[in-house]
Amino acid sequence: MKKTISFLIVLAAAQLVYSQNTMSDTMSSDMIQNKMVKQLSLFPKEKVHLHIDRSVYMPGDTLWFKAYLVHSSFHIPLSLSRYVYVDLVNPFGELVKKIKIREDERMMFHGCIPIPGQIAAGDYTLRAYTKYMLFEEEQHLFRRDIRISLPGKEKFTELRSTSLPASKGNVIKLGSNLLIHSYYSVSFLL
Repeated sequence: MKKTISFLIVLAAAQLVYSQNTMSDTMSSDMIQNKMVKQLSLFPKEKVHLHIDRSVYMPGDTLWFKAYLVHSSFHIPLSLSRYVYVDLVNPFGELVKKIKIREDERMMFHGCIPIPGQIAAGDYTLRAYTKYMLFEEEQHLFRRDIRISLPGKEKFTELRSTSLPASKGNVIKLGSNLLIHSYYSVSFLL
């Protein structure tokens, strides 16, 4: 009885070792890469990126933006979703404003968020996403910090330029027919 159990254990261990060796031999890196590309093509993930007109606003301003919807791995335009949602969130995590933007005829998303006139100053967050992205983890949503400041309340320091001694050097102009990806030397006369 002990010999039979020992034999079965050795046979099971040999089978495990053999199956691991044959599996690693048959799975090449090209095969894994092809399977990964196929997986990403069949089940693409979206990624949203926003371009905004500036990063500091005042109450009553309008925040203009343009949204880009791309594939999360290949960074090529992707048009799975027809709508992009953009939220303005206050420093306490509360939703201030939410808008829904439809894709236009050129497959672009652009819009604006009117900032309320009675909003408190502080660091706010822009959050952009699609409905498909809500099924993913929170970290996949686009986030960008913006500042809303009251006029006259912020203190900015003026940068004063220090006068540098006048330069006596000249640069020899090489011309405008320079080739791209070539090395050139520049001469300075002091």
